[in-house]
Amino acid sequence: MVQSHPGNALPDISYVQDYYDRTRDLIDQHNPDFIYSDSRLFPLGWAGMNIGAYFYNHNLKTPNGKTEAVINIKDVPDRLLKAAVLDWESALMDNIRPYPWQAEYCIGNCWHYDRANYDLTGELGGYQHPRELVHC
Repeated sequence: MVQSHPGNALPDISYVQDYYDRTRDLIDQHNPDFIYSDSRLFPLGWAGMNIGAYFYNHNLKTPNGKTEAVINIKDVPDRLLKAAVLDWESALMDNIRPYPWQAEYCIGNCWHYDRANYDLTGELGGYQHPRELVHC
């Protein structure tokens, strides 16, 4: 389901409710230990915040009763650094941080598979060598 809306507004309530219901169903059926959101903060206002709480509480009900769940989001404010792992896209931190974070890099010139990159000349076509990515 795709819906356009202004960047500072929530989509229609039916869209937000659908996201909430589907994500809860995914958590209930598959018991994931990781949720990644390619957005700032928890997505879709109340739905994202409630999914975060539901996800962590659901994880506590696992047999060992220990939280092993992780939610990654972008632009995590300092006050939420204990609740979510900061996703730092295409960059590295300049100092040691008190909480976990992750960085990811694109291996080509776009964030998805591109046959044109694969077809370029060279050992790896248009893709970066793993050595370059590991030492970013």
